[in-house]
Amino acid sequence: ELDSSYVWVSMDKSALFTDDSRKLGVPCMSLQCGDGTIPTVVQDMVTNVNVDSNVAGISGSNLSGNLEFWPYNYSPANTDSVPGANDDTFDFGDDLGSQTGSYGSMQVHVNGGGSYNGTIFAFNAFNDAGLVADIGIGNRVGATNTDWSLAANAGDYTIRKLRVFASGAADPPTDAPTDALTDAPTASPTTSPTASPTG
Repeated sequence: ELDSSYVWVSMDKSALFTDDSRKLGVPCMSLQCGDGTIPTVVQDMVTNVNVDSNVAGISGSNLSGNLEFWPYNYSPANTDSVPGANDDTFDFGDDLGSQTGSYGSMQVHVNGGGSYNGTIFAFNAFNDAGLVADIGIGNRVGATNTDWSLAANAGDYTIRKLRVFASGAADPPTDAPTDALTDAPTASPTTSPTASPTG
């Protein structure tokens, strides 16, 4: 939820994606953000993606999609051959690469089965205290990087809520808990505004 905009997304569990709630939160650098052994990394295709949103054009059901969850830097190369993604811009088909750096990506995308292809939601740049996080619902319209990478826009919103549920059910809960909310970092940048997720 970003101010008056919201999105709900569900999907079937894939080989790499899990219903282990320890691995479904924001994939920060701490082992406490994962399973206690390694930081969470999920770069995988998913099926039966269902999206409900008041952001025009992104809702749909039984879609195909992909996840980009990791605490590291990334590049725009479409090494996983995500349908429709671009090799030259940060979009819905980026490359995790060598698992270095700490920019971070928590993105859900759709890439088939409907009229919309692209970002469903993105939360990036959450590991570095000196950076302002990138957050968005849908594609970032009018921008080269449609997955909100380098947007540094978390401070633009008063309400920033992210809720993650692990369940076998695909329907949204009727009374979502309000005690497990994640606010995006809004610190002023201490690095150059031209800093990139790759580095």
